Amino acid sequence: MAQRRKRTENFTFRFSYLVYKAVFQVVTGKKISFGNFSLTSRGYARRLVMIPDLWNNLAAAILRSKLPVDKAPIDRGQRYAGKSKMNFVSLTVHGMSGISVYAETIYVRLLLVTIALVAITVLSIPILLVLRIYYPVHATPGWATTVTFGLIIIFLQVFLTTLSSILMILNNRVQRLVLPFTDYLPYVAAKRMIWERLR
Repeated sequence: MAQRRKRTENFTFRFSYLVYKAVFQVVTGKKISFGNFSLTSRGYARRLVMIPDLWNNLAAAILRSKLPVDKAPIDRGQRYAGKSKMNFVSLTVHGMSGISVYAETIYVRLLLVTIALVAITVLSIPILLVLRIYYPVHATPGWATTVTFGLIIIFLQVFLTTLSSILMILNNRVQRLVLPFTDYLPYVAAKRMIWERLR
């Protein structure tokens, strides 16, 4: 895999790419430091085309496939012809596609955050009640009720978000997955048709 060492894009693009890599590492627990430029053996290519995530994001699919990866640090040179179509919007879509490859991991982490929030809420409410009952002099009126309801509302929002996310990913398992090995033909045929019309 080609690991970018020096880039020629503007500062905004480079900064956005750094943010994407940082967010990817935080939400997935994996470090991604390469893009689509790669060289692979025929055997590995045969394994890759059986992975549905390949259709979504090549680099993330390779990372998730657990295939051995050698990284070659390469400076990015000037483009020979044409202009890059990658802008902030397409970079955002590309980043979200990469992150979505690890959807199950993200939902499990979100579930752990929800459990931690439940524990904090369960521990905080009795402490607030004790402070309200036994130390009312040191508090402004209504603070215990406000904090308690605030914690409950935050907990309910996180819980419902987590629950809906888990149900969505479980529902996706009953859907037919796109396999590059078998589903590339309609895509290639459509591209050929467009190319022939342009000619």
